[in-house]
Amino acid sequence: MIFKNTFKLLFSNFSLTYKTFIYKLIILLLALGLAGTIATPFLMHLVEIDFFSYVVNQFALMVQNINIGNIFIGFRNIFLEIATIFQSLNTELLINAIISICSFFVVYGLLGGVSELAVIDCLNSSLSSKTKLSFFKSLISKIFKSFLMTIIKFVLSIPYIICVYLIFHFGFISYAQFGSLGLILVPMLMFIVFILITSIHLSLITGFSPSIIVNDEGVFKSLFIGFKAIKKKYFKVLSTSLMICLSLAILNLFVAVFSFFAGLIITIPISYVVVCLFKIVSYYECNGMRYYVGENIRTPLKKCEQDKIKKLKYIV
Repeated sequence: MIFKNTFKLLFSNFSLTYKTFIYKLIILLLALGLAGTIATPFLMHLVEIDFFSYVVNQFALMVQNINIGNIFIGFRNIFLEIATIFQSLNTELLINAIISICSFFVVYGLLGGVSELAVIDCLNSSLSSKTKLSFFKSLISKIFKSFLMTIIKFVLSIPYIICVYLIFHFGFISYAQFGSLGLILVPMLMFIVFILITSIHLSLITGFSPSIIVNDEGVFKSLFIGFKAIKKKYFKVLSTSLMICLSLAILNLFVAVFSFFAGLIITIPISYVVVCLFKIVSYYECNGMRYYVGENIRTPLKKCEQDKIKKLKYIV
C-alpha cells in the first residue's frame, strides 16, 4: 500500500518536481562557482595534464555505443583516473583539492538539503487537507530547522557514505580481475549491494523529516519520534524502501541509456519527490493517520489494531 500510494500521489503533486529542480539547480551552480573559485590551482593542474579532455573522450566513447556496460566502463575509467591523479598530487595541490571538494559538498549538501522539509511540508498539507502550500514560502519559514536537520542527517549518513565509496572503490578495482565472468558479476553485485545498503539507510531515516512537520517538534526530539514511529512497521517500510530504490535506480539507468543522459534532468527531480512522498506516506501509515489519495481517504490501521485483528482471526 505504501508503494502504490507513493506513486499515485506523485501525479497530484508533480509540480513539486519543477520547483525542486529549479532550487537544486541554483544551489548547484552556486556550489560549483564557490568550489571552482577556491580550486583554481587544482583546476589549472587538471588542465595541464589534459584530465578534462580525458573525461570528454570517455563520454564520447559512451555516447558512440551507449549501453549499461559502456556506461559502467566509462565511469570506472574516470574513477580510476581521479584516484591516480590524487595519488600524484603534491601537498599544496592536495590540500587545495580537498578544501574545494569539501566546500562544494558543504554548500550543496547544506543548502540543497534545506528543500526536503519544504517538500515534506507541502506534501503533508496536500495529504492531510488537500490544500496547496507555497514551496518557497515553506522553504523560508523552515530554514532553521532545515539546516539543523541536514547537519544531523549528514552525521548519521557518514557510515552509509563510507559504504557506498567502498562499493565503488573495490568494485571498480576488481572489475577486470575475475576474467570474463567477473565482467558481468561484479557490476551486478555492486548494483545489488548498493540498492540494499541504500534501502536500509533510507528506511532508518524515513520518519525523521515527516515527524518534524507533522508533530511540529524540535529536530532532536523528532529524530527519536520518527524512528519510534517507523519501528512499528519497520519491515514493511524496509521492503517498500527496497522496491522504491530499485524502481528509481532502474528508471534512471533506463533513461540515461536511451536519452544520452539528457533525460536525467527530469528523472532525478522526480526521484527526489518520490523519496519524500515515500517518507510522508510511510509516516502516516505507521501512525495510523488518515490521508487523502486523490479523492479517496486512506485510513490505515494502527499497529495495536492490527495485532487485535490477528488475535481475533486465530480465535475465530
